[in-house]
Amino acid sequence: MVITMVRQRQPKGGEQQKEKKHLQRRNNGGSNGRLQGKNFKMLRNMLVLVVVFIMIGSIFISKGTLQVHPDTLNQDLCTTTDQGDCTNGRMIYEVTPEMNNESAIIMGGVEKEVEKVEEGTSTCSVYLAPSSVLGGGMGMFTTKEVKKGAKILPADGPSIPIIDPDQSQRSLDAWVNLFASYWWESGISDPALYESQHTAEYQITMGALPNSHPYLNNMDVGHPAIVPYDDSFMDRMADPGAGASSYYMGRHTIAYMDMDAGEEVFLEYPDDYMNAISEKYNIPKRSDYEDVGMIVLKLYRKYGNNFSAWKNDEIFTLSPAKLQSLLPKTQKDVERVLAVATNPSDAEDLSLAIAKEISVNRRSPKWIEEHGVCLDNILPGMSTNTQAGKGAIAQRFMKKGSTVAPASLLQITNLDALRIPAFEGDQWQLLLNYCLGHPSSSLLLCPNTNAVLLNHCSSRRPDIHPCGKGGGEPNARYRWAEWDVATDVWLNKTIAQMEEEGGRGLSLELVATRDIEQGEEVFIDYGISWEKAWDEHLQKWEPPVYHIGKEEKWTSAAKLNEELLPLKLAPNLSADHVSLDSRNVLFTGCYYYEDDEGFFESFDEDEGSSWEGQPMDEVITNYGRTYGHKYPVHENRVYSDGSFWPCVVFRNEISPGTGEESYTVRIIQSHVHATTIWEQKSLPRIISNYSRRSIRHFYLPYQSDLHSPLAFRHHIELPEELLPVIWRDR
Repeated sequence: MVITMVRQRQPKGGEQQKEKKHLQRRNNGGSNGRLQGKNFKMLRNMLVLVVVFIMIGSIFISKGTLQVHPDTLNQDLCTTTDQGDCTNGRMIYEVTPEMNNESAIIMGGVEKEVEKVEEGTSTCSVYLAPSSVLGGGMGMFTTKEVKKGAKILPADGPSIPIIDPDQSQRSLDAWVNLFASYWWESGISDPALYESQHTAEYQITMGALPNSHPYLNNMDVGHPAIVPYDDSFMDRMADPGAGASSYYMGRHTIAYMDMDAGEEVFLEYPDDYMNAISEKYNIPKRSDYEDVGMIVLKLYRKYGNNFSAWKNDEIFTLSPAKLQSLLPKTQKDVERVLAVATNPSDAEDLSLAIAKEISVNRRSPKWIEEHGVCLDNILPGMSTNTQAGKGAIAQRFMKKGSTVAPASLLQITNLDALRIPAFEGDQWQLLLNYCLGHPSSSLLLCPNTNAVLLNHCSSRRPDIHPCGKGGGEPNARYRWAEWDVATDVWLNKTIAQMEEEGGRGLSLELVATRDIEQGEEVFIDYGISWEKAWDEHLQKWEPPVYHIGKEEKWTSAAKLNEELLPLKLAPNLSADHVSLDSRNVLFTGCYYYEDDEGFFESFDEDEGSSWEGQPMDEVITNYGRTYGHKYPVHENRVYSDGSFWPCVVFRNEISPGTGEESYTVRIIQSHVHATTIWEQKSLPRIISNYSRRSIRHFYLPYQSDLHSPLAFRHHIELPEELLPVIWRDR
């Protein structure tokens, strides 16, 4: 059975929807279970800029806020003016021409005292500051202790779906090469997976800024709900703002292990990506840290903490170069490693201590506060502007002139690249609404922090664009960031140079234009061109027309998933009935995973053509299984990467003992998973005793609000005074 995916437009006013939309199988193997890291498409696309650092042999892959250049690598701990030489800290590195600015190689080391960890003096707890790995650009830090399982950031900004990025016009796909190092293609939520044939998620802040380390990854991520999608605050039949903002909740960021105040936050990248980098540059990977832990354990058992004896032992002197780079270089290095190890007689504890003491420069909370910029001054909350969706809510008092939030930027050198090819150029990616541009330039600049949360207000039309409770003027504005040393260099680059060189290097910051109180919404002025476009949108907007009964009202997927009302039953087992929605925009999805393939091994290949003519009861008897109870859903579980499969709900039962309703369903092959044996044989996958909680509602591909031709699209206007002359190409 082939289930097709059709790109079909939502009806404009006066139109009616006539055809069913279904899901097409995409046999790409898929993935299941917990997030293991991002898929950077390294093997498919070698144009993605990789920034690799070896810190006493450790790898530190930076995709944070600074692009690595030979003239900026010596910032922070280095005071020498000689390129490629740093003796002020513990590391000495060399940048070689053949690396083409891809990496900084740490060649040796001298002693550096470790700063004492102090209690933070600010209520801010998550910062962007110079990385604890030399040359690593900016990293994310916590200035408070975080226990394993606790949230690092209370809430993150929205996840922005990117529709069919692999279909971008080849001449305009430089943005894909850059963004592919930031967006997520695994671990993404099921609603996003079903948005289109191929969906990526641009998750800002905690999903975009953390760097990675082969042994110090301390951050885990999860979704805040079983279906982390909330379209309940917009009604596409009544709200002109429907589809103009993301309905996807930001990820929860959880401490994977206990974290000390001052620790950098590291996110795990995929093993195949890290291993490929290790092979390419002959640098240590996780297994090398494990080997060094065993070496140190043997030396410790043999000589105690006597480094003079360590360095003369063959196990030390004859170790491969990778391992040599990770071994202590001084007596104090040895003492620090042994002091940090919870159990110096345990190789695993020693490996972790080596990673913490040899591969990174420790930061104190005080140092981070003095040299960093706060990331949690603003967090998402409902905007006072009813058509804006979520907004930026101040978490604490901010004085006039203070930094509200950093805004490191990813550039798109031709804004036409955000046109979605499937819609013949007349539909734009939702990302456009979160980026800054200018009528005189083809360049777009897209923040990857909570700066995207700020909504528009202005004194020009306070009746339509009110500034919340704070008055008639915006309480924040953008300026170029001084903490990003690459920004000054990039402000002198042409758009063509940015596209040719790749990478990123620009950052803005939001500054308070007046005192901002805790709990107040923070606004900026999006500019006159944006305001004019929105006003025209309001005048022209009219609700779409659907062929539904007069008594029916528009009900959001979020509301349906919250209420969990009894389900409509399909008249038969046809895959067409994955959607029983009279509007033809929703389908039912059942939580499911493959674990009983052997049941179908005994069926012949030719049986697949015969079952459709059999009575339903006979089909259930021959092909059905009764273990729907094996698929419960829980609030504290992560459901992503196709945890929910399309399903046809065709029978219900009431348990005589509990009175609870359960269902018999037919599971339909998901396009995000490898073809199953029952799909190959065209056999029905039927399961009884399915809990109502395990069945949810999702939008059919290309049918959510963001695909509506009525959805507003316009970039935020970069203020005139911030646009360099060399960027004016239109």
